Amino acid sequence: MVKVNEAEWDKARKLKESGGNQMTEVEEKLLGRSIRLDIPLIYPSILPEIAELLRDLADTIDDALESQEGTLRARMFKVKYAGHILKGTIKDRRAEMEKAEREKGQKR
Repeated sequence: MVKVNEAEWDKARKLKESGGNQMTEVEEKLLGRSIRLDIPLIYPSILPEIAELLRDLADTIDDALESQEGTLRARMFKVKYAGHILKGTIKDRRAEMEKAEREKGQKR
């Protein structure tokens, strides 16, 4: 858990009032440094679907960077959320493929 003091909140309020195109250190910590995606190359049949989802994520990133609506923090959290949705979708599709392989192996 991130500890926040009153000075940090004052800093965040001032940034928001000035247009919100910068993030405080606390906001950066809350956001995290990156989103990691694990793309299962051993299942080529799902790669076209993953490619389409990656294009959607790229569009979300472009929109967040080009938009002036809301704060930078809010726009980056939108990107993070979209990345986590993508990560979950890939994980689910991989699990489906692994389950299908196990069932195929048991039928033999």
